[in-house]
Amino acid sequence: MKIGLLGAGMIGGTLAELWARAGQEVRVSSRHPEELPAHGLLNL
Repeated sequence: MKIGLLGAGMIGGTLAELWARAGQEVRVSSRHPEELPAHGLLNL
């Protein structure tokens, strides 16, 4: 399944990580993309 999330905060980031670990293809959009690596949201 392909999943897209708008927002990479506490909820969006957690959902992205869980779905990626479950084998889903996840894309995340954020108002502050420079913060994505700090949250571990690149290359899930």
